[in-house]
Amino acid sequence: MQIRQFGLFYAESVKFVMKEYNAGRINGAGRVYGPLSSLISIEKQYICAIETALGASLQNIVVDNEETAKATIASLKRANAGRATFYPISAIKSTTETDEIKAASKLRGYVGRADTLVSSDSKYRSIIEWLLLRTVVFDNIDNAAEAAKSLKYKVKLVTLDGQVINAGGAFTGGSAKRDSGILSRLTTISELKEKAEAIKKQITSDEKELAHVEGEIQSSKDALKDAEQEKELLLTLSRSQFSALDNANA
Repeated sequence: MQIRQFGLFYAESVKFVMKEYNAGRINGAGRVYGPLSSLISIEKQYICAIETALGASLQNIVVDNEETAKATIASLKRANAGRATFYPISAIKSTTETDEIKAASKLRGYVGRADTLVSSDSKYRSIIEWLLLRTVVFDNIDNAAEAAKSLKYKVKLVTLDGQVINAGGAFTGGSAKRDSGILSRLTTISELKEKAEAIKKQITSDEKELAHVEGEIQSSKDALKDAEQEKELLLTLSRSQFSALDNANA
């Protein structure tokens, strides 16, 4: 994973880890896959809910095992480069669905279990399920509040616009800047790259078409020139024939 992908989105400690790993300077490290946010994809309508549900976890770094986590923490410590949280794939196991989670799917406004709204490589699924399987997404705060009460406040609920009802009953919400989260910005960058690629392809196609048209124009010019030359030749021959005929009559 290239360090330029991280830009201003991530904490300095995260950028340090990825820079050192890409440069091969973390002794004893296995695979460092990158921040969780760089390893998942989400349909646009669910981004706000998932960003809210994951929060700071989006910056936590996925690694292959505990030894890699230990080696990377040691590198951070030696360089006094701050702190980071690591998710070793070998250590983190998926949680299970509770009766309340199952019951939530039958309530008004239910969108889905949060983990099912996230796409990723299969090797990251246990981490995603560990983080999100017990979080449920609802369409709006009214339906979420009604569901939370019905479920006796035993489930964390998140709405599509980022309001939260925590297990236990605490409400968190309000306004948030649109497209300000990591996932939103990464999605925007991805969309812009796709648009740029499409424009590049269109330019290439237009250039080919222009070259074709210019070739046809040149061919037409050449044909016109040949026609004019042929016309001039015919006129010259005609004048010669008329001159010869006049001389004969004389």
